[in-house]
Amino acid sequence: MTRKSLFGRFTRPTSAARVASRPAYFQGRLELLEDRRLLSGENLLIGQYEPSGGKSVLRYDQSFAPTSGTVPYLDHGLSTSAGLAVAPDGSFYVSSDDFVTFQGKVLHYSNSGAYLDTLGQSDGVAAPIVVPGALAFGPNGRLYVADLGSSAVFQFDTSSNTQQWQAGATNWLAYTPGGIAFAADANLDNTHDLIVGGLDTSEVTRYHEDNTTETLVANTYGVNPSAIVVQPNGDMFIADLALATHATDHHRIMFYNASAAPGSRVSQLVNLTTPVGTGASAGDLPQPTSLLLDHDGNLLIGLSPDHNGNGAVEKYNVTTHALTTLISNIGTPTGLAYISPISTVAGRQLFYANSAYDGYSGIPAIAHDEAIAPDKVALLPGAGESTIANVSAYSAGINGIMIDLTAGGNHAAISGHVATDFVFKVSGMFATNSPSTWTQLTGVNLPNVIMRPAGSTTIGGVLANDRLELLWPDNTISCTFLEVIVKSTSDTGLAADDHFFFGSAPGSSGVGDDPDAMFTDATDEIVARNNQESDLSLNHPYNVAKANIYDYNKDDQVDATDQILARNFGNTCGELDMINISAGGPFAPAAGGAAVASALAGSAVGSGSSVGSSWVANRLASLETSNGSTAAYFGQFITTDSTADAASSNASGSEGLLDLDDELLDALVS
Repeated sequence: MTRKSLFGRFTRPTSAARVASRPAYFQGRLELLEDRRLLSGENLLIGQYEPSGGKSVLRYDQSFAPTSGTVPYLDHGLSTSAGLAVAPDGSFYVSSDDFVTFQGKVLHYSNSGAYLDTLGQSDGVAAPIVVPGALAFGPNGRLYVADLGSSAVFQFDTSSNTQQWQAGATNWLAYTPGGIAFAADANLDNTHDLIVGGLDTSEVTRYHEDNTTETLVANTYGVNPSAIVVQPNGDMFIADLALATHATDHHRIMFYNASAAPGSRVSQLVNLTTPVGTGASAGDLPQPTSLLLDHDGNLLIGLSPDHNGNGAVEKYNVTTHALTTLISNIGTPTGLAYISPISTVAGRQLFYANSAYDGYSGIPAIAHDEAIAPDKVALLPGAGESTIANVSAYSAGINGIMIDLTAGGNHAAISGHVATDFVFKVSGMFATNSPSTWTQLTGVNLPNVIMRPAGSTTIGGVLANDRLELLWPDNTISCTFLEVIVKSTSDTGLAADDHFFFGSAPGSSGVGDDPDAMFTDATDEIVARNNQESDLSLNHPYNVAKANIYDYNKDDQVDATDQILARNFGNTCGELDMINISAGGPFAPAAGGAAVASALAGSAVGSGSSVGSSWVANRLASLETSNGSTAAYFGQFITTDSTADAASSNASGSEGLLDLDDELLDALVS
């Protein structure tokens, strides 16, 4: 037999299997639907039946300007978009009909438009979908697919990508289903009914949870319900679409008043009489193909006279009854949906958890904002070689990182999906420029992640973006570079993975260090002794106190504890090699830096020279040992071959010069 589609005619397969029974399409308790209206920052997705600009899915920001996150024409077989629905996790589904092979498909994309999978397909085996049209997520979280080819509505569990339910054929959906939607049950018992528009029957039917049916809009109104929007109170907007090209009838939006008396509930809301289109389509009347409520309760209408690039999206003001064109010159807009914007990383910061600056508090809140390191920045790929600005000397290691994300995704879910939303890798002390070879953190070494939403209290106001706090136990990430990868997932909402790096060189002031490495050694003990001070935050601006390079344990003072820390860390992790990661990704280690240090170490071992001689050579080449009393001490060894022996024999006589004790001098040359 031959049936009409939304956009032409097709032959309905006579061999299609029919389901004689009528199983319930409701699985589990159906909670009340949210009123899906445009929220601040949301984007508008538009599915195009006749793609314009080489795209099957368009995306617009709140000012209705084109933005990123579109889907190209023919992407993974997506030809013509006949339906569109956004999933609870922020991803979206697009139906691609096929009136030639009758092997339609529903494709799944991430929030940013990256292909994920095809609904119901496994190893290339087509799903039991013939010509998919309208899509809708039910309050049970499952996706409903109106199949124009088999006159059925399919239900899919998207978590397992499996079909759960089918209804159709002679005793139920024995017509071509157009628009589908859900409405709260009239008895207000928190259940929902499926609303289906029949293109063949020109009716709108309600299917109750108990499988009984109710005709809401009879065929006497002559409506071809291509799209349906249900308001929370049960009122409905219904798009009346002509089923022939260049039609002069229909082109209406009908209104169903749920509270009116029977027989007077259906009326014409707006008659789309302004001709649109150019060329052969000039003078054609716009046909409504999709509907959506905006944040003010007004109606967005997708319409097209001919499916040849003359499509538009208009807003109908339910109060003034005015029509305003928002978007024009697009393909036929078969689906309209709001979606969270593509999230971006707005901030990457290091903070000193469990320090004096957060009140030694492990509770994420404004206290942690107070402990943000003002002098530390994340190293990004392509930014060049790391410096002390990318490396923390905190004695607890890297135990706190903050990541700010702009609106998008499902950030509240990230704390429960740390292993899938992030990747963490550590380099060890002798870091290479190939993070792909670093050690990945798993299990107990993953951080605790807590999300503080935009609008939460922070210093001097509220957070502009969602803030993720990553918390590790003290000393979990120490003496190493840490790579943080925030993955592009439906939770993060990022269009692509975000990579950044922080280093940990506990007890290192950076004084006198090489450009290619940071050392923790006697110099760091010396400078801590020479710069002792109590109550840093009382004597200096707060950020200056936090940035003090000699306060290794961040207790707001520089004292003997910091000297001891430098001495101890010098014995356990005395060196951290700098890194330089390409903008294009991690490659093989560059020559120099760690490679040179390794070669020098090998040469020293082969010649029988002591470790002390290499250490002194490094110091003599640094700025800090080129002048002053420290230079005077080391200068006597410049022409001495046996540096370590000379240092030992002259140590006692140099105590007065440097004001050092015997134990510290031993550390200098050990």
